[in-house]
Amino acid sequence: MNALLLAVVTVCLTMQTITKRIYNDKVTVDGKYCFSTIVALAALLFFVVTAGPLSFCIELLPYAVAFGLSYAVATIFSFAAIACGPLSITSLLISYSLLMPTLYGLIFLKEQADIGIIGGILLLVVSLYLICAKREKAKITGKWLLYTLLASIGNGACSIVQKMQQDSFDGAYKNEFMIASLLLVTCVIGTIALVRERGALRACYKPGLLYGGGCGVANGIANLLVMVLANRLSASLLYPTISAGNIVLTYVISTLLFREKLVKRQLVGLFLGVAAVILLNL
Repeated sequence: MNALLLAVVTVCLTMQTITKRIYNDKVTVDGKYCFSTIVALAALLFFVVTAGPLSFCIELLPYAVAFGLSYAVATIFSFAAIACGPLSITSLLISYSLLMPTLYGLIFLKEQADIGIIGGILLLVVSLYLICAKREKAKITGKWLLYTLLASIGNGACSIVQKMQQDSFDGAYKNEFMIASLLLVTCVIGTIALVRERGALRACYKPGLLYGGGCGVANGIANLLVMVLANRLSASLLYPTISAGNIVLTYVISTLLFREKLVKRQLVGLFLGVAAVILLNL
């Protein structure tokens, strides 16, 4: 069952990347805040619809605020990075942000790492170097690097806060936590969209509803299942497995759908990512 849930999470994460890329290709104006608002709203509605009786408590507020801010940073800057850089490498670098909660589990939660986990993490690091070492065929800019770094930090922080919340509340309040967080995100980014992208809303909202809505639902499913798995698996196993799976699947999709090509050294890095998935799950 855990393997199936991990597979669904991986597919949902890849779907988010693909929908962002398709939206970027279809909309010529700058609509990242509009798109991000729709994503957050769709994810919010997912948690409202899937919730049973809700029970909020004030102790959830610090976690909701911390997650909401991290989520906003991750959503906005991952969209911006995909808009101005190569899809496969952008997804790879953002996926590596899941090493942040892995290190959190090893250092602060005192989780034990066996040879498979250590080997898998090392292979992921080598894979990152090999894929990013050959840059001459990729559109790499300082702006793209900054956006990718911010998206990675936001994404990693989201996973750490989720893990902390679930540990603190013994796996309870999943929907309440996400509803409060996403309500904050929707209000903040929606306000920014109205102020900064008012003139672009007409061009953005129709494709935004389609692709942003799909991205938001996929985001909601992924977040819910990650919280379920966080109570079943150690952080040092869960997050590297998700990261490696997302790297491989996104590359396959970006190659088939968007005709992106990696050089031989980058392909070796990709195969090491596959090997990392196998080692992590031995």
